[in-house]
Amino acid sequence: MRYLKSVVLHPLLFAIFPPISLAAANTEWTFPDEAIVPTLLCFLIAILLWFAANLFLKNPAKSGLSVSLFYLFFFSFTALESTLVELHFMPGLILPAYLLLWFVSQIFILKIKDPDGELNSALNLVSIFLVACNLSFLSGSLWRDLPVIEGLWKENLPPLAAKAAPADAPDIFYVILDGMASPKTLKAKFNYDNQQYIDDLKKKGFYVPTDSHSNYPITALSLASSLNLRHHRDYLSYRSDLIPAEMIHKNRLAQLLKSRGYKFIDICSGFSPTDNMPQADLLFRSSNLSSFDVVLLYRSILQGFEPYTGFMQNNSRKTRLNFFEHIKQIKQIEGPKFVLAHVVLPHPPFLFDRNGSFKSDKYFFLYNIDWPKAPYLEQVIFVENKVKAMLEELLPAAKRPLVMVIQADHGPLLLPEKGREAKADMFETRMSIFNAYYFSDAQYGRLYNTVTPVNSFRIILNQYLGEKFQMLPDLSIWR
Repeated sequence: MRYLKSVVLHPLLFAIFPPISLAAANTEWTFPDEAIVPTLLCFLIAILLWFAANLFLKNPAKSGLSVSLFYLFFFSFTALESTLVELHFMPGLILPAYLLLWFVSQIFILKIKDPDGELNSALNLVSIFLVACNLSFLSGSLWRDLPVIEGLWKENLPPLAAKAAPADAPDIFYVILDGMASPKTLKAKFNYDNQQYIDDLKKKGFYVPTDSHSNYPITALSLASSLNLRHHRDYLSYRSDLIPAEMIHKNRLAQLLKSRGYKFIDICSGFSPTDNMPQADLLFRSSNLSSFDVVLLYRSILQGFEPYTGFMQNNSRKTRLNFFEHIKQIKQIEGPKFVLAHVVLPHPPFLFDRNGSFKSDKYFFLYNIDWPKAPYLEQVIFVENKVKAMLEELLPAAKRPLVMVIQADHGPLLLPEKGREAKADMFETRMSIFNAYYFSDAQYGRLYNTVTPVNSFRIILNQYLGEKFQMLPDLSIWR
């Protein structure tokens, strides 16, 4: 304890706590290694700030306290803002009041002669506890989950043997429209009839199942299933969401296609499990910021300046349009190629109207339940228009046979009324999905109206690469 009173550790530990805690709390959509660079940057910036403050204050303890308070204020803004908004505090006054409070705290540090050892010891203990707990959780997740993932590969599919694909093997596009409702859901829940859009797809040669459902209600589980051509054996036994995220990153579909001579092209999505995939031969990125970076910045005081800069929302818009903006380059790549495009639309945040005009979404990352209907429908119509334009660009110029799956991972999330029937209705809304298939030879005999994502690529690989996968039950399993 005497050591903790005399040595100042807390500025460096409070500096690295925000990225470490974010990684520990969000294993569903991020990987621990994504926190490495932000953690090092926070650490280095803390050293520079501490050095600069000490030049002015001439006191390592006081300058260390100043740096700790800086990080506390910098990364606590969004949490405090959300609380104050719920308490009906005037939004326009939150940022000025917050900056004033930080300024007063720095004046307080200037006024005190020297922080006593008890305060330094307490700050050291708190910072050590916070960092240690989150590092322990992260390391525990890795220690528990990675062996589980390795076991899943062994039971998943037979070992892959490299062999050439047929000379006429098609290019394969897998386009995931995140949260895209089925036509019947749009009509029943949003009073929107998109039959003209469906008819347009059919005229272009698409097969559009009329009663398709997702296998799982959240993105990580759904894509881990469809990209690995299997159901989850017992996903409730997964001890963290790192397991399905790793299953997406190391998916067997990409492994199989690469073993057949395909190039794997990943269109970075801003959603970590489908972002910067390690198996990809080519990545298309729209931003140097990962989804982890964006959320970390969103938690900071920079969010207070977002109404004036629009920085984070503009970054999110660019990421969501990444596939559509790069379609001209993608179609020029020699095949055979497997293109994975996870488009995080019409999923919140709501950043576009139906015509593509930018909108500002004050809630941004705060949609855990109940998506507002009006802005969701605007993004649905916007996405339909972008898909139309993409197909006009891609289909006439196809240089080789083409297979395309345009499919939702799940439907929208609408809170039910009370009662068993309402919960069943919520299940149907969430699990009923948009699903469409394009085979350039129009041989759709193996498809059927109730096909689910887990069987999509079993059908395609059997039909075009001569594989012999058995069909799985078309189950929809609610978490």
